[in-house]
Amino acid sequence: MRGLFAILLVGCTWSSSRDGDVVDDPPPTIRPPFEHDACRSDSACAPGELCARTGTCLPVSEIRAVHVIWTVRGAAADVAACSPAPDFEIDFRSSDSASRLGYAPVPCEQGKFTVDKLPTKFTTVRLSHKGTTDTAGIDAATGNAVFDLAL
Repeated sequence: MRGLFAILLVGCTWSSSRDGDVVDDPPPTIRPPFEHDACRSDSACAPGELCARTGTCLPVSEIRAVHVIWTVRGAAADVAACSPAPDFEIDFRSSDSASRLGYAPVPCEQGKFTVDKLPTKFTTVRLSHKGTTDTAGIDAATGNAVFDLAL
């Protein structure tokens, strides 16, 4: 599976019916849709490789830290500035859009979201809030994707 899109889900509930009775089961474990041979830690990778957040072992040269940084109308993000859109969805995309990795909800008031081991094939970030999507490229030198939002 080349394309990958993982969303962090919060507050999941699960119930099932057995013999007509409703039984509350524990919530399912939510995991990204990793391939069957995916890594879960750096120790699962060969020497000189790291386990990227996509669950793939890659050479160190193909992984970087990426920082999504945003302001609101030129000012630092805080509770008041973010009140129109308190949470975002962040979607990292490869240059050919075949691979995606997403996170939600991301609190606006943070002003910054970091993925420590993102494959370098991801070159674009989409930040979605209240039906609006802003897009920024990831700077190859700094690993930063910078937004100034008009919430």
